[in-house]
Amino acid sequence: FMAEGCIFSDIEFMPGNPSIVYASFTNSCGNNASVYKSTDGGASFPQAGMYNFPSGVSRVSLAVTPAETNAVYAFCANSAGAFYGIYKSTDAAGSFTLKSSSPNLLGYNADGSDNGGQGWGTLAIAVSPSNANVIIAGGVNNWKSINGGSTWNLLVNTAKTTLCGSGDGIWTQYSSVLPISCENILNLKIGFVWVNNNDG
Repeated sequence: FMAEGCIFSDIEFMPGNPSIVYASFTNSCGNNASVYKSTDGGASFPQAGMYNFPSGVSRVSLAVTPAETNAVYAFCANSAGAFYGIYKSTDAAGSFTLKSSSPNLLGYNADGSDNGGQGWGTLAIAVSPSNANVIIAGGVNNWKSINGGSTWNLLVNTAKTTLCGSGDGIWTQYSSVLPISCENILNLKIGFVWVNNNDG
């Protein structure tokens, strides 16, 4: 269903139904970044089930939640590695709606005012398993939304993060965000792992 050399970006299974699989691909082979849907456990991903994102999207990470089984969130980066937008599907990836395109969730500034980022390598998103409106998204920094991705607040500014009380800033990037429960979030970073016990 995809030409040789196309780059796979992420994969998620519909909660409670492993026959439904979502796979995202970058814009690596002349096509727009896209999400394909399988209804046979990943044995096939027909083009008829494909959703194309706008041409400015370079890479897509996906998130699902048992709190809303038909929902799929797509965290999109542009070709410069900066934030393009958060999209949400409520019909199992049949269509997506843009929820927000600012601030720059993938940037370096704590207020998201810059236009850089590392979305080509660090593009992590997770949704609470008990509340589909609570989202944690990370790149260089870590952000939280409590309204389904419409607005965001800075959760962790890595430039200000210190290790063992040393007072020295450490450089970290978010590669994965795993929702253990609504109150426990496991963040996997380049360098170390930390757990948040109060839903961010």
